[in-house]
Amino acid sequence: MTDPRAQRRRPRDRRQQILTAAAEQFRSAGYHNVGMADIAEAVGITGAAVYRHFHSKQDLLLAVVQDAFDRFATVWAQDYEDLDALLSAIATLSLQWPDIGVLWEREVVHFLPEQQHELRAQVLAAVAPVRAAIAGARPDLEPDVVDLLLWAVMALSASSGYHSVKLQPGRYRGRFVEAAHAICMTTSIASTHGRHVVPASPAPKGKLLPASRREAVLTTATRLFSQYGYQSVGVDDIGAAVGITGATLYYHFTSKSAILTAVLTRCFEAMFFDLAGALDTADSPGEALDLVLQSTVRASIEHGTVIGALLNEIGSLPAEEAQMLRQVRRDYVAEWVALLVAHRPGLSEAEAQVLVQATTSMVNSLLLVPHIAGRPASGQELVTLGRAVLGLADQPVTAGNH
Repeated sequence: MTDPRAQRRRPRDRRQQILTAAAEQFRSAGYHNVGMADIAEAVGITGAAVYRHFHSKQDLLLAVVQDAFDRFATVWAQDYEDLDALLSAIATLSLQWPDIGVLWEREVVHFLPEQQHELRAQVLAAVAPVRAAIAGARPDLEPDVVDLLLWAVMALSASSGYHSVKLQPGRYRGRFVEAAHAICMTTSIASTHGRHVVPASPAPKGKLLPASRREAVLTTATRLFSQYGYQSVGVDDIGAAVGITGATLYYHFTSKSAILTAVLTRCFEAMFFDLAGALDTADSPGEALDLVLQSTVRASIEHGTVIGALLNEIGSLPAEEAQMLRQVRRDYVAEWVALLVAHRPGLSEAEAQVLVQATTSMVNSLLLVPHIAGRPASGQELVTLGRAVLGLADQPVTAGNH
């Protein structure tokens, strides 16, 4: 006969189970779209049981991020025989905690300013051993270049591109170490020592709008969604910023989700347009991929953090619209993958997909770091780092891509 006391006994790792489930739920659906009941259901407990461990959803999100940082710091601080051994440990950790990069970039806005400040301080302390390892392997580099390579490796590890890729952990680690090592061994990045580094450009103020009312709505919504998050912006907010009523806005778009869908569709159309130009111009798959990489870097710099922020909001859309946009995104990534496999026949499609998504994620992530985005030659440097990850031969960046 089963002892009823055993049935009531809570597992010792219940809190960790909640953290793990919450991390996956927040990443896949977005903080606003997840309730404590959803997390409780994923763990197989009641909502009341979750509240025994965490006072609120915001407390739970903060605990998820801090728990991941603690784990990362513990691993990074260990003794490793060389840089590649540390990079392999970082790869293993990114497989175990694949959600932290997305949560940090997308959900940090939900924390109070003092919490954000404290978390950033924790990040800086945690990455110190990685910085030291890169500096030890590259004593020829100035500290500012070591710093750039450090954050490029961190951005690489935060990429969520392998979530949907069927690739054995060992093969993932091998490609990660190869790409991260190539980043750390890059020799074509100059120090900014003694040169003025300007801060990243502020977000557009939106004072000038298109004459077309529909285009004005799209332009304004793009700015507001990227600045405050899709869930925090209402139709009335968009209308007020454009100078129209909500009723007038609905004349152009049936819903807020229709606005975001139109904005994202336009982003993908622009990407495919640039891709077509690269395919028409290039003489080889490697050259075409290099042109697309340069185009991506240029667009990311020109539009600030807008592209990455909007892509992170796909999960906020209704299922049918989200599925359509995800398919378009997969089709676009597949074009990069086809070019990379043609350029490097030894890669499988899964390996190429991981490298492609890691590259685009790295570019967007580095632009979120103000002192990196503000470097005088950030455009050339991002292209150089992208080439390192993809395994493209380095070459001068063409005019217009600075």
